[in-house]
Formats: sequence, C-alpha cells, structure tokens
Amino acid sequence: MIKVSVFNDDLSHNFDTSVRLAEELGVKYMELRNVEGKRIDNITDDNIKNIKRILKSTSVQLCSIGTPVFSKGCEVLDDALFKEHRAILDTMFKACHELDLNRLRVFGFDKPKAEFKDHYLDDYFDRIVDRLEEPVRAAEKEGVVLMFEPEHETYLGTAKDLSRIVKHFNSDSVKVCWDVCNSWNAGDIPYPDGYPLIKDDIVHVHVKDAKLDPVTKKVISDRMVIGKGDLPWSDIMATLHKDGYNGYATIECPFAPWNAELRSYLMDFIKGDIAGLRAALKKAGVPQQ
Repeated sequence: MIKVSVFNDDLSHNFDTSVRLAEELGVKYMELRNVEGKRIDNITDDNIKNIKRILKSTSVQLCSIGTPVFSKGCEVLDDALFKEHRAILDTMFKACHELDLNRLRVFGFDKPKAEFKDHYLDDYFDRIVDRLEEPVRAAEKEGVVLMFEPEHETYLGTAKDLSRIVKHFNSDSVKVCWDVCNSWNAGDIPYPDGYPLIKDDIVHVHVKDAKLDPVTKKVISDRMVIGKGDLPWSDIMATLHKDGYNGYATIECPFAPWNAELRSYLMDFIKGDIAGLRAALKKAGVPQQ
C-alpha cells in the first residue's frame, strides 16, 4: 500500500484550511511543514493543541514532519548554526511525541553558497558524522527516525551519499526520505542507477516531476505536473511496491512560499499532481490510499 500525502503548507498556511482542502481533494494524509505561515520549528504548545483539536474532527492524518534541520544555511563548520539546529531538533522531538509521530525529515548540511561546486561529501564525511553522532543517539533515545532527504545544495545529494551515512550509523533512527527529483538535480540518476544503494532504507518518498535533457538526463525544469515530466514514476512506484515499500508518497509543489490559498491558480497544479500520482500508482498496479 502506498498512501498519497501532501504538504500542509502547499494547501494553506492555516492548518484548519489545509485539512479542509485535503478532504475536498480526497487526500487522507499530510506532512507537516509550516504553522500559521512560519517554519515548523516555530511551533508552539498552542499550535500543537490546535492541530490536535482539528485532527480529532477529520479523517485526515499527519504522517511525518518536514523539518529544515541541518539545512537552510546550516553549514557543517558553523558551530553557532549547528547549535541552533540541534535545539530545533529537540523541539521537533517534542512535537513528534505530542502529535503521535515518529518521523522527521532532515538534511545533510548546506554547502557554502560561494563555493558550492567545490564541496564534496568525501572532503567532509568525518566532520559530518561527528556532528550527527549525538543527534542520532538522541533520536534513538526518543524513538524517532531521522529521514535524510537528498538535496543538491547539501552534502547528501545522491543515493551514494545517502548510503554512506546510513551504513555508517547502522541505526533504525537513520533512514532515507527519497526525493527522486532532488537527487536528479544533484547530478544523480536515482532510478534505476542509485535506487539499489538505498532501497532497503527508504521509509518515506517525496514526489514531484521534472523535464530532463534527452541526452544528458540532467534536469531542465522541476516545475512539471506529475505525469507531464520525464521521471518514470510508474516504474519507480512499481519497483518500490515489489520491494516491500509500504508507506507514504508526499506530493511536493515547488512553489513555496506561495500556496493554493495565496495563489488560487496553484490549486490546478496540486489537483494535477494528485491525479498524476494516482494514475502512476494505478498504472503500476500498486494499491493506494
């Protein structure tokens, strides 16, 4: 079973509205990334109480929290920002427990913008795992999974990069949030080439489409409705299902900070993405919810 999910803030910055819109769209699951127009790390006790109250009166459920931890300017050599993000992680652990969740999306530290193309995981691997050691042990203690998402602006952009981190820690609290489009942007061929390296550690999937150069297979545009681009989503979903994946596929509309409430025309993109993902799952013969 693959469960179709959306980011709450792709629909609205108001949680109540995002739930209502998800219900109207026939989507039962949401990934929490924003509270009242602010990043999720700004969540308060009152926000949590409000979210819990709203969820009691709906069939929509939360599946995970999409945090900005170890990204958004957090460079591996920046002690101050690391401490700030480590504190955010504690806030996210608390939110998980309050909302009955156990999965947090995190990243692999931003590369310095000015030297972006000159930074590689090989050069910083020891420093990165040293930074992550205590947060990983804290996640284990809290019973929470840190789902590392590939992102071309971080040191974990490809399946090979993700695999190195997962294998190093060999922990049930270090897994992969597989964003196929992000890996393609990082220069990977995540499917079929990279997939075998991480297939046993994928616990969550982010879905968006892209236009690829027919020769180089590099991303030309990642502003494509699912099914209108070149990523082989039916094949990917069929393979995930065959290999036993039983989880969520969160649609990500890459238009933040705008959303369907702020820009009504974006609702057409979201509807197209939902239809495209469901069509890919149906074509692949994958049971969906």
